Amino acid sequence: MLFQRKRYKKLQEENRLLKQEISHLRATSTQGIINEQFPEANSADISCSPATLFKTLLNALPHSIYFKDLRSRIFLCNESMAKKHSQFNSEQEMIGKTDFDLFTQEHAEQAYRDEQKIIKTQKPLLNIIERETWANKQDTWVSTNKFPLHNEWNELIGTFGISVDITELKNTQADLEKAHRTLEEKVNERTKELTENQKKHQLITDNSFDIIMQIDPEGRFIYASPKIKTIMGYTPEELIGEPIIDYVDSEHKQELAQKFKDLLNGSTSKLNIISARTKSGEKVWLDISISPVLIDQKPDSFVCIARDITDTIDANNQLNLLKRAVENSPVSIIITNTNGVIEYVNSKFIELTGYSEDEAIGKTPAIQKSGKMDDKIYSELWETVSKGEEWRGELLNRKKNGDLYWELASISAVKNQQGDTTHFIAVKEDITQEKNRIEERKAEEARLKSIISMMLLNFDDENTLLKHVLEEAIRLTNSKIGFIYHYQEENQTFILNSWSKEVMQQCSIIEPRTTYELSKTGIWGEVVRQRKAIMVNDMKAFNPQRKGYPPGHAELTRFLSIPVFEKDKIVATVGVANKKEEYTTFDELQLELLMNSVWILVSRIRINNELKNKNIDLLELNNQRDKLFSIVSHDLRSPFMALINLSQIINENYDTLSEKEIKEYLGLITDGSEKTFNLLENLLEWSKSKRGLINYNPTDINLTEVCNHIINNMNAQFKVKNIEVTAELTKPVFLYADKDMVNSIFRNLLSNAVKFSMPDGKIKITAKNKGKMVEVCVEDNGVGMNIDTANNLFTSESITSQAGSNGEKGSGLGLVLCKEFVEYHKGDIWVKSAVGKGSKFHFTLPSFAST
Repeated sequence: MLFQRKRYKKLQEENRLLKQEISHLRATSTQGIINEQFPEANSADISCSPATLFKTLLNALPHSIYFKDLRSRIFLCNESMAKKHSQFNSEQEMIGKTDFDLFTQEHAEQAYRDEQKIIKTQKPLLNIIERETWANKQDTWVSTNKFPLHNEWNELIGTFGISVDITELKNTQADLEKAHRTLEEKVNERTKELTENQKKHQLITDNSFDIIMQIDPEGRFIYASPKIKTIMGYTPEELIGEPIIDYVDSEHKQELAQKFKDLLNGSTSKLNIISARTKSGEKVWLDISISPVLIDQKPDSFVCIARDITDTIDANNQLNLLKRAVENSPVSIIITNTNGVIEYVNSKFIELTGYSEDEAIGKTPAIQKSGKMDDKIYSELWETVSKGEEWRGELLNRKKNGDLYWELASISAVKNQQGDTTHFIAVKEDITQEKNRIEERKAEEARLKSIISMMLLNFDDENTLLKHVLEEAIRLTNSKIGFIYHYQEENQTFILNSWSKEVMQQCSIIEPRTTYELSKTGIWGEVVRQRKAIMVNDMKAFNPQRKGYPPGHAELTRFLSIPVFEKDKIVATVGVANKKEEYTTFDELQLELLMNSVWILVSRIRINNELKNKNIDLLELNNQRDKLFSIVSHDLRSPFMALINLSQIINENYDTLSEKEIKEYLGLITDGSEKTFNLLENLLEWSKSKRGLINYNPTDINLTEVCNHIINNMNAQFKVKNIEVTAELTKPVFLYADKDMVNSIFRNLLSNAVKFSMPDGKIKITAKNKGKMVEVCVEDNGVGMNIDTANNLFTSESITSQAGSNGEKGSGLGLVLCKEFVEYHKGDIWVKSAVGKGSKFHFTLPSFAST
């Protein structure tokens, strides 16, 4: 009966909502319907057209909706209507049908009359209760609203209607009427019985310590005992007819409603703890027991007994709050009995030490002892807390995994109401990081003092500085030994800079190596291969990267090495070893910071040394410049004065001079001009060489052709002394060299040979292959030279004017140029000579085959 009443109410609510939908549809334009049937009329450029939205709305409604033209033919309907007429597969198949195709003749005629009346009057027909008669199933009932349908120009184009199936409502109404009559009879029978029982129960409920309530199936108060006034502040009369969940806190409303629903479905009584609000707004906690009152084995109402447990809940909440505070405390907490046996540890203790709760409880705090604290500290601790006093201090403890850590501990006694000690509680804060920071600050100060001292010492030698740095690195990391190697990335080679003194004392290798190839190094080479620090705290443990070390090598127990970078390039490695404790990342950081600072000093020393070398080069250039000025002022001035004087003689005595005399003077002018030109050319080439302006462009050269060309060009110079010049090159010889430089080398060597040859002398040019080089020799049978002259012949000091066999003057520049041009080609030049026996000038140049 209760279910039927609920179903009836639900149908009534659906009917009310339907009326709202009808009112909304009546107020809505029909443009969407027309857009659905005539999509070409819809030109709005929107992401979801009104027609689509309207169709979605139609199909979402559970009621039958249809649109008909002026002849009552369907031109649009929703899915609900199509499903109702199951003989059609979809709403599309409904298009063009009339009620005569759907219902019996009787119902179709009535529907047609109604629609024609709407078309004629243009007024809607509302809330029509129709009985639909079917040819192949039972009759159904609908509540229908029909309306005239206009287009966007307000022209009447048909009708539309909405039908709500109320068949179940009709059947329910009939069942309710019958049930109502039955209920009235039963109520009359039970009223008398309940009146008698009520008097008996009233006395009990009025004097109960708990609140006793009767709640109807809808969850409303039927009765409340006077105790509710004491606990909740409401009189029973204020609550009658009110929903009980209105007085329950929001977090329990759904739970209580579900409980009533479960009991209605036949579940057993259950205990619930809920919170509610008193009339004054205070929160109370109630322990509620709910039982159904059964009539004919069906719940008719509920009896609720509620006990105020606010004080108990508050006490538990306070206890839980304290427990959560202890559990979530950022410090570790241990509680022991008076014998020091652990009875409780919080989660921070578990997290910090690595011991589980089961591993700690039943043990004593001695499981944390590191063995590095003085026993007097523990004796003082126990003596203090045994007297009921607090002990505070720092303890170095050990975790389960063996790691050491520092704690600031506060340990005190826990006493009962009688003042007797029942437990001890230790509150301990992990201060390891703070202690490490203090140590790091000390180490940083030491490192800074070390760097400052090195800067103040003002090292001007890189090796001396790095030896001092190595000792500082060993001291800062508390190591015993160490090394510094330079590293060349180009050929992957380590070059020893220095071992510490202790290493040399421990090492018994007779001839220790100073260079190592990266590929042949073991674990200490990983610092380069991995381009990062390498730390090994147990050198005896197996490591696949180790290759061992030779007998007599200093023994290693622990090892730390870092790379030193200069512009992303490894330039050195620093290693320390045999620290008493394990190396840490802080040691690694100390080394890196130290070497980063030191390498700035190294770079400064290198720059200073480079500046010194530059200064030496500058002085050399100044000396050469002075020599150049000397040559220009002396060696060039004299030839020019001679040319001027000869020109003046010809010019002033031209008419009196014979043709033979004029030719003689002109020959002298020509010879002087050529020598002056050669001197100028050498000066220019030497000047370019010293300023780095020489262009080096090697090409393939036929040496035979070069020799013949130079000999032909210098033929006039050879004839002056009647010197015979031969190039004894039996086979073609090819060079890969700069042609201009090769010409200058040959021109200067041949000029030098002519200068120091006697009249009717001989000059010979030979060449032979020497692997990748060609060795050329220019030999004369002239005056020769002593050993001292030969040794200084190609230096800048040789740039002096020396007279030839006929008193010819020279600058000495030619041979210096020859040396520089040969060295451009990575070749060598040398001379073999003896006084009175002539000279042999040898030089080497790259052969064409070597390229």
